[in-house]
Amino acid sequence: FSPPMVSLTLLRQQWQDRRFDAALAEVARLLQLTNQQAEDQPDEDLLAAAGVPISASAAHHPWQASTPPNLSDAEADRIALIGCHCCNRLAEGHLRSGDWRAAACHCALAWRLEEGDANRIGRWQTDASWATSRFGRLFHAAEAVRLAGKRSRNQWKSHAAAD
Repeated sequence: FSPPMVSLTLLRQQWQDRRFDAALAEVARLLQLTNQQAEDQPDEDLLAAAGVPISASAAHHPWQASTPPNLSDAEADRIALIGCHCCNRLAEGHLRSGDWRAAACHCALAWRLEEGDANRIGRWQTDASWATSRFGRLFHAAEAVRLAGKRSRNQWKSHAAAD
């Protein structure tokens, strides 16, 4: 087995074991993704990075890179797609617990995986697996916006009541 094939086997096993964080860390290692510290971004920028800009000034495009030299395009695509699915599962869990920022961080990473390589741009238009993953990311990003707005309204109401 080649190292990427062993890694794909490991990723599939982690997916089946529902160890999404571990699988995502392996995806980042294999695709040589750098940590972008999305959690430190202002709310509007974070939501834009997740794929849902809430204003024209916050428009964002995912980071672009090329496939690492040790992977074929097909291997990188499979690895990226597993990463997208992991991001969606993790975002879903964070939304259930009300943590919209963590969910948006995972949506931002999913968008990087979805569109981060020139070979994957628009892949969702012709491949049902990528379309399903993209739909999941957009749904979770929209839910993050909804929760962020709800929290913002509640904070505004509590400040108004205190005045």
